[in-house]
Amino acid sequence: MVTLLNDTLCDEPDMDGFVTLVYGVLTAEGRFTYASAGHETPILCREDGSIEMLRPTGLILGAVPEQSYGEAAVTLHSGDGLLLFTDGLSEARSPSGDFLDMEGLAPMVADCRRAGTGDFANALLERVSAFADGDLSDDVAMLWIERCPAREPALSTR
Repeated sequence: MVTLLNDTLCDEPDMDGFVTLVYGVLTAEGRFTYASAGHETPILCREDGSIEMLRPTGLILGAVPEQSYGEAAVTLHSGDGLLLFTDGLSEARSPSGDFLDMEGLAPMVADCRRAGTGDFANALLERVSAFADGDLSDDVAMLWIERCPAREPALSTR
């Protein structure tokens, strides 16, 4: 699908620019299969607090005709979380002009995850906004997916 989208965009005469994306399917068993095209790398937060950057699977869309795109997969176990986001988050700038980048974002993600406030996205947005002294000049969008612990089936007695 991503390869077809790329070819379609490359064939579009009015295309002026490029597109990035992460396309994923999450199953009930916690398997997340995805393809990416130049978009910010999703961050997987394991329940034990470790962080994994998901690997990119392809270049931006609309730039290189007949480009092939792969897919990758990870499993979210009980208590794991996955952050998908736009570059407005990772490209936040400090007042001195330094980019937050993935190297700065990953520890913030880990800290917010460990804090366990229950509102991960807002906690992370507050941390990034503080880094940028309240001036987030690019759009910021986040999707936080957390796999809830499995529940034991309810027992009924008669």
